[in-house]
Formats: sequence, C-alpha cells, structure tokens
Amino acid sequence: MRYRERFTLFVRKRREGEAVYYVRFYDPRTGKRVALSTGESTKGRAREFAERLLAEGAVRDPRLEDFARDFFKWESCAWIARQHAKGRPFGRYQARTRRAHLDNYILPQFGKRRLSELSRPGIEIWLIGLPLSNQSKNHILYTFRIVLREAKNERLLKDNPLQEAEPFSRSHRSRDAFTLVELRMLFPKAKTKLLVIWKTEKYAALFMTLATTGIRSGEVRALQWQHLLPGGWLLIERACKMDKTIGTTKTGEERVVALPRRTVEVLEWWRRQSPFTAEDHLMFFGMNAVTPLNVETVTHFLPGALQRAGVQITGRNLVVHSLRHTYNTIMRQVLPEEILRKLTGHKTPEMTQHYDHPGVQDRIGKLEGSRALIENVWK
Repeated sequence: MRYRERFTLFVRKRREGEAVYYVRFYDPRTGKRVALSTGESTKGRAREFAERLLAEGAVRDPRLEDFARDFFKWESCAWIARQHAKGRPFGRYQARTRRAHLDNYILPQFGKRRLSELSRPGIEIWLIGLPLSNQSKNHILYTFRIVLREAKNERLLKDNPLQEAEPFSRSHRSRDAFTLVELRMLFPKAKTKLLVIWKTEKYAALFMTLATTGIRSGEVRALQWQHLLPGGWLLIERACKMDKTIGTTKTGEERVVALPRRTVEVLEWWRRQSPFTAEDHLMFFGMNAVTPLNVETVTHFLPGALQRAGVQITGRNLVVHSLRHTYNTIMRQVLPEEILRKLTGHKTPEMTQHYDHPGVQDRIGKLEGSRALIENVWK
C-alpha cells in the first residue's frame, strides 16, 4: 500500500532561466499543502533543505511511535491524567490493555509512519487482515481512535481519520461443541492412552480441567496449587490478562467449581511430576513457577490433540473455548440454571446478588448438593 510522502519536490524556472527546486509540504493541521522555495538548484540539496525544515519543526508531523511514546503508560500519560482530572474512571488494567494494543499491533505496523500518512482505508484493510475476532479488532480500533483524537486535539491533524470508522460486526462464526463421545476420546481413563493424546501430564491435566469445569483459558493459566481445595473443589479468583499479567476474573468476582474425581486424580498425578509443587506455584507454568503459560501455546496445542484422538474437525470450529461451550451445553441438562451460573461465573440481568463477599465454604455449601449430578457426567 502506498502512503503519502512527507513532502514533494518540483522545479520552477526563474525569469533569468535558472531552475530552482520548490518543496511542497502537507500540513496535517489545515489539510492543505504549502509550497516553499528551497533556493537550491540540485535535487539533493533541495531534499536536505526539506528534511531540515521538518527536523526543526517548521512542519509538525511526528511519527506515530514518537507521538504515542507515553500513551497509556500509567505514570507518564497526559491523557490518563486528564481523564482522572475530569472524574472519568480509567484504571491500571485498562491502561495496560490499551498499551498492549499499541505495542503488539498498532506500532509494529504503523509506528514509523507520520501522522499525516495514516488513512482510514489503510488502517481498516490492515484490521480486516488480522487473525483476530471482530471483538478484538474493535478494541484495537477504539485504542487507535483515542490516540488519533488526541493528535487532532493537539492540532497535529486536521481530522481524525478513524472518527467515522465503523466497528466490525459483533456476529462471528459460532464455536462448535464436543459430544460426550468425543470427550471420552479426548480423555480416556487409561493414563497411557491419555499421554498418547496430550503428550505430557501437564497438558492432559490442563485440558481435562478446562473440559470438566468450564473455566476460561485465562483462569486455568492463573491457577496455583493452593486453589485446589480439599473435597474436590477449585477456587477461581484470578485470570491471566491480554498483557500477560495476572489480575481478577472477567467479572471481578471469585467462585468455586466442583471437580470430578477423575480430574482430581489427574491433577494429583501431574503434581507428582511437576517441578513446581509449592502452594503458591502455578499449576500450569510457563518459563518458571510464577510465569503463566502463553495463551498461544494453549491455543496451538489443541488441534494436534484432536487429530491424535481421532476427533472429526473438518467443517467445525473447535477451539479451546469450545470446551467451555461444551461444559455449558452438557451441564444445562443436569443442573438448575442458577447453579450453572455460579459454576461458570456467567451473569445475566435476572441474576441477583445475595451477598457481597461470601466465603469459600459458604459457596461450597450452596453447591454441595449438585456434586453427584456433576460426578455422574464425568464417570
């Protein structure tokens, strides 16, 4: 894709017949081009003159990476400070997430571009090509829009090219669910067969936890051994975020989920093999005991396991989150809706808050009667 040059050079002849180079700059504040004489008769010197004008700030048109250097950085972002001064909520997690959009997507693609070179078609075509969900693309688009709106406010741009950009449709290809037969293919009772499919105890335990609890990928990657509670319960109080930090769950609330006996056995089997077994160590670590496993690692591991298990994948959208869909589908047939919501952490407008900060034992007591129903599914 071609981008607008910072300036163009052209020749004019004086009355005396001498050829002189002129430079034409695009002024992003006015949206107009301004022509100036360089006083030079050679193109090389004329270009040096134009570059010098830009370097001296005669025309303010910084690169995006320079303008956004401190954007969304908690201690140094003027935009964040202004939001707080206005009484608008903008927390550290939001700042980290927005900054991750810049560092991981926007700046690698557009950081070297001048603000005046950015265009709505170019940005939209780039977004369309990203291998992300429409929801993720909309978040990146919103981040980009904030940055360019600030550039306009500082009179570095006449208009924000993304001001009228339409968000991507919320509709997306629905995720498919597994059948009970396929779950038994993925998680055979014999540990030797389980290792054939999942290769290691670590991934067998990780994916079996996902399948039999319906928790989110970010939640399973944030689990510590201390979250495995006596009696076959799992405490969910943390989750890995987009910027690879660990924070609260998606809803900001903790919950407990019931673990089938088979899952407890597989987790204990994995703990005996794991090099990190202290209470505050991660169950499913990355580089070390306190570094979470990358989401990409989990995502990319599943297709191979499906193939080794003989699960038909042609024409189906089977991803890690499909395990959560599967759990909801199966459990809806055996559990009351209210209990299911407590296990999955889902919220609906009809759901009421009965207590502010219930203890773990209180939650276990409310769910204890459902254990037999859950256990029967995963026998």
